[in-house]
Amino acid sequence: MSLRPRLRKALALFHLWTGLGLGLYFAMLGVTGSFLVFRSDVEELVAPELARVVCPAGARPLPASAVVAAVRTRFPKADEATLSSLTLPRHPGGAYVLSVDEKTVLVDPYTGGVIRQVDPSRNPIEIVGNLHMDLLWQAKGMLLNTYGGLLTALLVASGLWLWWPATVRQIRVRLSVKRGVSLKRTMNDLHNVLGMAGLAFLLMACLTGAVFGVWQTAHDALYGVLGQTKPAAVPTSVPVPSGARRLSLDTLVANVEAAMPGATLQGMTYPAKPDAPLTAYGAVDEGLSVYVSLALDPYTGRVIQKEDAREVPTAGIVMRWIHFLHLGQWGGWTVKILYALLGLLPLGLFVTGLGRWLLRRRKNRGARRPSGSISDPCIGEGPPEQV
Repeated sequence: MSLRPRLRKALALFHLWTGLGLGLYFAMLGVTGSFLVFRSDVEELVAPELARVVCPAGARPLPASAVVAAVRTRFPKADEATLSSLTLPRHPGGAYVLSVDEKTVLVDPYTGGVIRQVDPSRNPIEIVGNLHMDLLWQAKGMLLNTYGGLLTALLVASGLWLWWPATVRQIRVRLSVKRGVSLKRTMNDLHNVLGMAGLAFLLMACLTGAVFGVWQTAHDALYGVLGQTKPAAVPTSVPVPSGARRLSLDTLVANVEAAMPGATLQGMTYPAKPDAPLTAYGAVDEGLSVYVSLALDPYTGRVIQKEDAREVPTAGIVMRWIHFLHLGQWGGWTVKILYALLGLLPLGLFVTGLGRWLLRRRKNRGARRPSGSISDPCIGEGPPEQV
């Protein structure tokens, strides 16, 4: 047997058993990814207060400090120093979102009243997001997704190799679903069409998804390869003056907004320890996930670290593209719908691949193949040039 048939047989076996082994995993990531493309829209459908709260006559939105003060009366232990985060309204008149005692709290921007509390561990949307991102296993799950992304990228690439026709005439045959043929041939044709229709998207999604589990390593490596200076790391501590108290929330918000001109402040994370900095982020262009992030000394209001996505070098731009290409945050509703449809391809590939394998097993139960023949489980029955 020459090298090429051996390689083809090895790839066919790899494609078959890797597909059967990782098929459900790949399908789960695709389906959950399709859902998460519309995550913010679903959240606002489930909790319409995120988009807009009914405004009492003559009322004006409260400043952030008043919102926090109102929440503190509801949760006496949740002062500004122990709140884990504050997300400003997504839209004018929308609710504030605070993380208090491991719960997500939606707050009326006009009265400061608590609209609802949500336990993230019981929130279906949050669970789906975590399942997709880290398999509900946090850092270990993200690393597993890195390995899974690389393996599924190899799975897709091996499918391309096995599909590749010997002649131009066969391209049309392998990109069509023939009528009036056996169920196994139909499954084969569907598998080929689905795989080739989403080939570029599937490779992109697998490879960009794999980066998330090793984000910092990939970030540092890319800056090193391109010979560019990395942005300064966020300081882990700040000096704590004797007897000093943190600045008021309104003052800190004002300092943050002054330090990010052209950006809309979206959220702040409170220091977990007395000597930790306060961090904040704002959006320049939500459609392209262009952000400005800051770290401030909460006692003086001084900016001690700033990263503006508009000013990062090539390595930073590449990392940002990896982020929003994977999430589909670059083209409005048209791209969202396209991503959602393409995200269903892994499910279709698993169903058709499993169907082909089961039909082949059933056919082979009653008859053994002639000795010395090569069985290719990834190419359909009959000569590929059939029309």
